Amino acid sequence: MNFECGVTAVAVINTPISAELTRQDLLARDIPLSSVAVILLRELNEPWLEQCAVVVRYPGKPAHEFLGQRRFFSFYQVAARLLRRLEKDADLRDIYLVNNDNLITSHLLSLAECRPAISATIVVEGTMNFHEIGIADRAGWRWRVKPVIARLLGFRYREPRDHLSGAFEPRVTRVVSFAAEGLKAPPDKVVFRQFQAIQPLRQSDPQVALVMLTNWSTCFEPAIDELFVRSFVDWVESSGYRKIQVKRHPRWPGGRMEELFKGYEEVGSGQTAEEMVTNLEAGTIIGTFSTALVSLKLIRPDLNCIDYGSDFYCEHAYHGDTTVKTLFSTSGITLVQMAAPQSKLLEQIETEI
Repeated sequence: MNFECGVTAVAVINTPISAELTRQDLLARDIPLSSVAVILLRELNEPWLEQCAVVVRYPGKPAHEFLGQRRFFSFYQVAARLLRRLEKDADLRDIYLVNNDNLITSHLLSLAECRPAISATIVVEGTMNFHEIGIADRAGWRWRVKPVIARLLGFRYREPRDHLSGAFEPRVTRVVSFAAEGLKAPPDKVVFRQFQAIQPLRQSDPQVALVMLTNWSTCFEPAIDELFVRSFVDWVESSGYRKIQVKRHPRWPGGRMEELFKGYEEVGSGQTAEEMVTNLEAGTIIGTFSTALVSLKLIRPDLNCIDYGSDFYCEHAYHGDTTVKTLFSTSGITLVQMAAPQSKLLEQIETEI
């Protein structure tokens, strides 16, 4: 008997948050992991995945440019073959999706529209579920290329509707989340799951700061990015911490922040923040619009998590949408505002660039 005959659920996940929420929801609904096929959209090392019927793993760091997508073609081929086999041979009853922004998730949403018996659940993946984000917030080449690639691979594809989380898709009946305040989803669809706090291996020192670097260079114009980065680094340096550690983004090659923070101790190379959480020397975690701030605070309530510059990045990167501030505040994260930039500094940066 083929393994497909025992699969009743497909889950597409891509962050530690969506992974944990999916695991908890499967458990709460008595869906055995042995009946779940999982497709990962990012590199994840979750122990419970070993119990699933099949796991299609993402092959390395994502690419953010058009030509870089070529090396992922084989990954999507494998996923497409799996989904065709499941559609043909499995008794699919549930699909778990993290967005409607991907070839695989779009295909599965289309499948759910064709099969009313399938329950479609959106799983919150992070901060993107708490601010307005639509097709205009993604590179235009993606929407031109995806229909072509979908046809080559045999995927059903249609351009996303409304919010890119997929929560407002008519076919979606459930949205699994750890928080409600600021969540972009119909309230009657929301199902809550709690993160479990863990016991750390050692006591973390609040005078040691861990700075989690991000890919902000993709969000701002060069002059605005330089202004934000300089302000962020200046604030961290002037905050009086005994030691400053820097963690590079595990899926981003780096940018201006890495250059300015070069002199500090680098930790967690290649790891996610969640993989480091049990053995952190730093008791203060600093970031900017970072999903990891939320997940770390939920897992380690003893940590002092700080978000810097929401007044600035909400205006310049997210069209004035400030909803994410509510998520951070209700999660226990401290918001440090950048305040209005000085015009002389901006003029200086524009001249340098």
